[in-house]
Order: sequence, then C-alpha cells, then structure tokens
Amino acid sequence: MIENEEGRCIGFFRFHKWSVWHRKAELGAVIHPAYQKTGIMTAVFRTVLPYGFDILKLNRIVGDIFAENEGSRKLLNKFGFREEGVLRETDFDGGRFQDTIVFSMLKKEYEQVKQTFDQ
Repeated sequence: MIENEEGRCIGFFRFHKWSVWHRKAELGAVIHPAYQKTGIMTAVFRTVLPYGFDILKLNRIVGDIFAENEGSRKLLNKFGFREEGVLRETDFDGGRFQDTIVFSMLKKEYEQVKQTFDQ
C-alpha cells in the first residue's frame, strides 16, 4: 500500500495460503500504526474481495485475526465475513502467544453482499 501524497509505503496486503485446487486463500495485511483506523482497509477490501472472488475464482476467503484486534473484527463483520471459531494460542507475536479468531466468506455469500461494498 502506497500513501498517495508522499508516495511512501504504509503497509502491504496479500493473499497467502492460496490453494488453486481448493480455490481458497487467506487475507494478510500489515499497516503502519499511523495509518490504522483511517479507512484504508475498507478501501483495500473493496478492491481485493472482487479480485479474489471474480478474477482468481476463489470460493473461500479467510480472515484470521488476533482475538484482541477489534478493528479487524469490525472490518470483517462490515463486509459480511462469518466468525467460525477461536484457535487457542495459535500465533506468537514476539512477546506472547495469541488466540486467533477465524472468519470466512464464501463466494455465494459474497454474491449476496457485493453490491453493498460501495456504500
């Protein structure tokens, strides 16, 4: 992600754990703290979800977040991802183990909500 005014890198987004056979991938994003909670990820989702489902032909996109990350939880809920469950102490953040919450969206669910992405 490149900041428009100065042209500096403020973060990245990627699909990872991508399986062509199973037609699924996981979302991955890191944003500089100064740019968090500014609406950047809303704009990113409006681009990457259509890309994932319509261009890459994915059937399932997963968002795996730290349980304490309320901003990511709100973002995933805003776009219609469904919470699937908690994985206990599955990721180490460099200081401690974190519980993660798994969210997902299926192609058929995307088809039902994609027209709302511009709102």
